Amino acid sequence: MKLASVISLLAAATVPTNAKPGQSSGAKGGRLRALYDDAGVADLASSLSMSMAGIHGGSNAYSKSSKAAPRTPISAAGPVPLAPFCPATGAECSSEHLLKGVGPSERYVYSDTLDGCADGTSGVYLEDESVEEITVSPVGRGGELRAGGEASVSVVVHAWSVNDVARFYYAEHVSTMFAPRWVSIEGSARSPTKRGLQTLDEVRFTLPSPGIHAVRVVFGFQYPEDQPCFPQDPEVYDYDDFDDLVITVGEGSGGGLSAAATTSSIMAHNVTAAPVLGSNVCGSLNNMRCGRAVGVCQWAGEACVPKEEV
Repeated sequence: MKLASVISLLAAATVPTNAKPGQSSGAKGGRLRALYDDAGVADLASSLSMSMAGIHGGSNAYSKSSKAAPRTPISAAGPVPLAPFCPATGAECSSEHLLKGVGPSERYVYSDTLDGCADGTSGVYLEDESVEEITVSPVGRGGELRAGGEASVSVVVHAWSVNDVARFYYAEHVSTMFAPRWVSIEGSARSPTKRGLQTLDEVRFTLPSPGIHAVRVVFGFQYPEDQPCFPQDPEVYDYDDFDDLVITVGEGSGGGLSAAATTSSIMAHNVTAAPVLGSNVCGSLNNMRCGRAVGVCQWAGEACVPKEEV
């Protein structure tokens, strides 16, 4: 991941390449759908200031039917990263169908990330790992996403095995000036209960401050801790999926939380750990996945075998 290719809110407010002409974001039953339309406001700085004015008690410049800023390349040298964005504070922010797939592929030219963190390219969609949908919701009825309140992140994935791991990261104050500063949500490792499509157990945590923030979900086989982006290499490992969702967090009712503050650590309220891999799975792993089974399996010529047998 190169800083030169960093994208921030500008990328977040743009549209996936599979966008359907004329389809915009909107609300249904209090649920905010992430932006989906090329048409809309033309200037990101203006849209950002309007969003922040709404967050800090100014005019509600963004309604639930707001449209996205047009896609704008930051660097002509590389692909334009994108991420779904909910520009209004609401009862729920969902990517819905915007994250389906693993990019780049025939259907998706870009990975859905703010900073250019690229998905692996070796897997087959709906056979290997993929993040299908991310939803961020306030905990408790009638609530909104506000600083100091509890939020939950729910993710739909396609799992290759029960030894896959989803890890969750959070970035405050996404802007056009700096790379997102990803903080691991500690204790948030989630694993599937079966192969195939499913919703993982939610991750709950406290929203640290108001502003335009982002959630990242990384999903892969035995994905390592504290790695918001793991460079994919077809010669080493190339199956991970990285996806971001940009949310708008309003001021807390009690105030006192600074929009300029940056949290150094976030702890999940419902802590879980990644599954412990058993050596009985070694024989089912190819050379890439075998390399992820550190301390348990080892590649021996043409097969993955338990390490004690080498």
